[in-house]
Amino acid sequence: MKHWNSLRPFTPLEQRWLMVLCGAFVVIWAALLGSRLAIPMSETFGDDASYYNAAAIHLAQENFYSIDGVTATMEREPGQSFFLSIIYRAFGMENRLAIFVVQMLLHVLATLFFIRELRQAAPRGASVVTTGFLLLMPSIFHILFSAYRESITLTLGLFFAGLMLSMHARPTWWKSIVLGLLLSGLILTFIPYLFLPAVLVVVILATRLIPRRMLIPVILLPVMAVSLWAYRNSLYTGELTIIGSNRTATTLLRRANQAKTFRLQDPLLCLWVEYISRVRTQASPYCDVDIHSADGGPAVEERILRESKATILQHLPNYLWQSLFYALELHFPFVNGWGLLYNLLEAAVWMLLLIGCITSLRSVWKREYLLFIAIILYTTALSAAIQAVPRYHMGWFFCYAVLAGVGYSKLWTWLRRKKRG
Repeated sequence: MKHWNSLRPFTPLEQRWLMVLCGAFVVIWAALLGSRLAIPMSETFGDDASYYNAAAIHLAQENFYSIDGVTATMEREPGQSFFLSIIYRAFGMENRLAIFVVQMLLHVLATLFFIRELRQAAPRGASVVTTGFLLLMPSIFHILFSAYRESITLTLGLFFAGLMLSMHARPTWWKSIVLGLLLSGLILTFIPYLFLPAVLVVVILATRLIPRRMLIPVILLPVMAVSLWAYRNSLYTGELTIIGSNRTATTLLRRANQAKTFRLQDPLLCLWVEYISRVRTQASPYCDVDIHSADGGPAVEERILRESKATILQHLPNYLWQSLFYALELHFPFVNGWGLLYNLLEAAVWMLLLIGCITSLRSVWKREYLLFIAIILYTTALSAAIQAVPRYHMGWFFCYAVLAGVGYSKLWTWLRRKKRG
């Protein structure tokens, strides 16, 4: 594969469209800021965000990664809390304005960097469409005005993918080192990326995105980072632990209960209740996340893990059938967040995105797009096997945006040719 022309500039028309999209993003973000600051603090720092926030406070004040300030935590990756702690040190504890502004600035910078590098590989016009989805997708604003990990995960992913494309055109060792650091940050922010380096080895060897010898820092640095994190945990547990077992045991307990009790139609009924009817009595009680608990200490968690794995293996066909619906759920619009208008807008734009992705299927099976396809397939398979909610796809949303950009670019070219013919 020939090197992409790293100096190929945007056309004047593309530049104007990029300016319009950036302007629209800033206007919408500014219009939403007041309402997002007006909501109660408990809503911003509720659910999973409460854990990230509590740990960030202790990191900022005591340099101690802990939820309660007494016990070291390892149930959640440290990346999001570390990110929040930096903001808290600079701007004050639980400063939502600072969180929202920093996340917005990082997202814009990461998007523009990524688009600049994508421009060298994607067909004409695809980069503008990709930018439109990355800046104007309703769910993008949702994660930017939150304290969840999806915003920083997406930012790191954009920088990583952009630098990977840059490496193909202008390979240097310092870029390889930065790629390794970015991948380390991704894994320690979103632990399902733990096995992504192995996938990247296959992708890089197949596509020659970067020279093989420069793979060393990309793989070695994440291994070192995860090892140091596991060693830190071993100081408290007595054994190497990458992530705490409570959430894993709870998740596997849920999958085991569902595999053992679900009828053929129950996975579909669970989705119907969760996203349409909201009437819990219409589906199995095992659809409910809250009834599955592995609390009781390490010994109980180990027993639940062991028993859940055995139950899943005993009911493997039902488990695989259910996994197909988890894969489907992962690709639902990220709704039920800001009310009906948001839900309608997100669903409509998500449908436009999927249409673009489907349209691209004949064009994207090329080496230059394998990176994005591999990330989608990896995360879909992993989420289907364990747990999936639509919010999770926001961390690698840029992959879908690229495919949609290619799809609409090809569709526009085909329509123009047809009109001329």
